[in-house]
Amino acid sequence: MPDNKLNISVHMPDNKLIDNERLLATLVSKNADGIVMLDKQRRVLFVNPAAEILFGRDASSILGTVLDIPVDSGKPENIHVKNGNGDLLVAEMQSVEARWDESTVYVASFRDITGHVQLQDELLQTISLLDAIFTIFPARYFLIDDLGTVVDYNTGVFTENVTPERYPVNKPLNEFFPQNVVDKLTEAIDMALNEKSFMPVEFDAIENGIEMNYEARLLLFLEDKLILIIRDISDYKKTEKELSTLNRELEKRVAAEIEKRAVQEQVLMHKSRLAAMGEMIGAIAHQWRQPLTTVGMLMQEIRDSYNFGELTKEHMEKIIADGMGQVLYMSRTIDDFRNFYTPSKEKHSFNLVIAIKETISVVASQLKNNFIGHAINCIGTDDLYMTSYKAEFMQVILNIVSNAKSAIIGARRSGILKVNEGQITITIMSDGKRAKILIKDNGGGIPSRIKDRIFEPYFTTKNEEKGMGIGLYMSKIIIERNMEGELYSENIDNGAIFTIELPIDRQPGGDG
Repeated sequence: MPDNKLNISVHMPDNKLIDNERLLATLVSKNADGIVMLDKQRRVLFVNPAAEILFGRDASSILGTVLDIPVDSGKPENIHVKNGNGDLLVAEMQSVEARWDESTVYVASFRDITGHVQLQDELLQTISLLDAIFTIFPARYFLIDDLGTVVDYNTGVFTENVTPERYPVNKPLNEFFPQNVVDKLTEAIDMALNEKSFMPVEFDAIENGIEMNYEARLLLFLEDKLILIIRDISDYKKTEKELSTLNRELEKRVAAEIEKRAVQEQVLMHKSRLAAMGEMIGAIAHQWRQPLTTVGMLMQEIRDSYNFGELTKEHMEKIIADGMGQVLYMSRTIDDFRNFYTPSKEKHSFNLVIAIKETISVVASQLKNNFIGHAINCIGTDDLYMTSYKAEFMQVILNIVSNAKSAIIGARRSGILKVNEGQITITIMSDGKRAKILIKDNGGGIPSRIKDRIFEPYFTTKNEEKGMGIGLYMSKIIIERNMEGELYSENIDNGAIFTIELPIDRQPGGDG
C-alpha cells in the first residue's frame, strides 16, 4: 500500500523542478481544504491533514479504503460526509482527473460548508417567515425608496379600490393616498432619512364612504429604503373619544359629589357644635349646681338671722362676701366655657398641653360627680406648640373624653367595673416633629362588631336623647383634614385607647 506522501516523479533533474515539487507538496499539506487522491477504483492513495480533520480519522485508517463519490462530473457538488463522531457534515467537493506514476488518478478537494448550509437554511426560513408575516399581517406595509416610490407592499393594502392589477409596484405615494396625506407622509419620510427621527403620523381618510383613522410609522431599511406601516386606529380613536367623554362626565359628577359632601359636612359640623354645646350646658349645670345651692342657703340664713334678731352688720358682710365668692366662681365658669367654644376661622399657635388641661377642667366636675378619676401625663417636654384651630382641637378632646366617660358608666351598669374604678388617662409625648396624644380608658373596650364603624357619620350606640353619632366622625375630619394629623383607636385589655398624632411647630409659639 502506498504511503501518505505525495511523490511526483518527473525525470528532469534541474533545481527549479525540485523547488516546484517542494512548493506543491507544501501547498497540498497546508491547504485548508481536504485533498484526496483516488485511483480508478476510487481507492484512496493519499490524504492531506485537512482531509484527516474533515473525516475525523487519521490517514492510516483512510488509505486503501474506497470512497463512493462522483469523480467525473466536472463541477462542484455537495456531498454528505460522516466524521469520526458520527456527525453528518456537508462538504463541497470538486474532482479533476490527473496522471500520477503513469496511472490515471482523480484528485478531489473537500470544503466543509456545513455551517454555511445551516446559515443558508436559517436565512431561507427567516425570509419565509417574514414573507408570511408581511403577507398576512393586518397592517398595511409599503416598502419605499428615498424618492418616495412604492417598490413593494403587502396584501393588507388591498381593498375594493386598491388591487395589484390597478396599483403595480414602482408607483409614487400619491397613487395610493390623497395629496393631503402624501404631504404628511413625505415630510415624515424626509425627517426619517435625514434626521433618523421616526415620529408616528396620524391622518384621516374616507374609505367606502366611512371616515377612518390611521397611524403611520416609519422604519429605516438598509440605507435608502423605508418600511411604511399604516395601522388602522379607528377603534382606538373611538374608544379614546368615548373615554374622554366619560372622564368629563365623571369629573362633573365628582365635582357635584364633592360639593354635596362639603355641604353635608358643614351640616354635620353645625350639628357637632350643637352637640358640643349640649355637653357644655350639661357641664355648666354640674359646675353651677353646688354654688347655686350655697347661694340659696346663704339667702335662707339672711332670713333666719333677721327673724331671730341675729342679723348684725358683721354677719351681713360675711354672708354677702360668701355669696359674692360663689357668684364670681360662676362668672369665671361662664368665661371658661365661652373661651372654649369661641370658633376661629384663622389658625393660631397654641400649646397642646395647656389646651388639653383647659378642656379637662371644663368636664372635671362631671367626671368627679360620676366617680371617674383622670390624669394628664407628659413624657418629656410639655412645651409643645402647633399652629391650627385651638377650639376645634379642644372639641375633639372633649368628644373623646365624653365617649370614655359614657363607656365607663356603661361598664358599671354591665357589672364590668365597680363604682370607684373608672379612670381616664391622657398621655402626651413627642419625637420632635409630631406630638402623640393617647387617651386611655378602662370602660371595657370597643365591641368587635362595631370597631370598624365608630368613625362613620351618624353611627352611635347611644339612644337619640344621648347622642347623634357625629362626634367621632367630626373628630376624625377635624384632626385629619383640618389639622393634617391622624386619629385612630385600638382596644387594650380592659378598655380602649384613642391616639391623636399631630405635626408640631419647630419653634415654640404663643398660646392660641
